[in-house]
Formats: sequence, C-alpha cells, structure tokens
Amino acid sequence: MDYKYITQLLERYWEGTTSLEEEQILKAFFSQKDIPAELLRYKPLFDYQTAEPRQDVLGDDFDERILSLINEPTPVKAHIITLQQKLKNRCSRQLLSWPLCSHWAMRRRFP
Repeated sequence: MDYKYITQLLERYWEGTTSLEEEQILKAFFSQKDIPAELLRYKPLFDYQTAEPRQDVLGDDFDERILSLINEPTPVKAHIITLQQKLKNRCSRQLLSWPLCSHWAMRRRFP
C-alpha cells in the first residue's frame, strides 16, 4: 500500500504546518494495528494521547481555596536595626579585618 500521503503529513508535521484535522488523521493512522515498518518508529509520538487520556480539571472549590490562601493574614515581625547594629553584625559575620572592627569599637567608646 502507498503511504505517500502519511509521509507528506509527517513532513508537514515536523515543519509545524499541519492543521488540527491533519494531526487527527496522523493520530488515527498510528492508532491502527497494521503500520508499515518504516513508519512504526513514529507510532509512540501519536499514540500516547489515545492510550491514556488525561483530564486536568479544577475542582469546584478551587476558587475558595485560592482566595482563602490569598486572604490569609500573615504575621509580620518588624525590627528596627540601627546602623551600628548592622555594622556590628556584619563585622562578626563576615569576619572583616580586625582593624576595621576595632576602629568601630573605638568610635563607639570614644565618640
């Protein structure tokens, strides 16, 4: 049997120029049992959707759940950090050189 039309559709499919109807023709062709050996390697590409149709449907309570998450108050703890505290923490965390830290400590003792 001549499968020239199917090979043309496959070429157009790889180029991205097939219509939805033509893709349905390819899916219908590859869902058959008798497929020529030279086209058998394309079967999994078109057969996967017919084997296990998947439905992604949101539940009826989806809006309520999302809105409850959005409207849920989150506690915020704000702390006021002075510049001196920030520099002190930065000196201790990043292990800056001793002269810089000692200079900061001296300035704090003797303004």
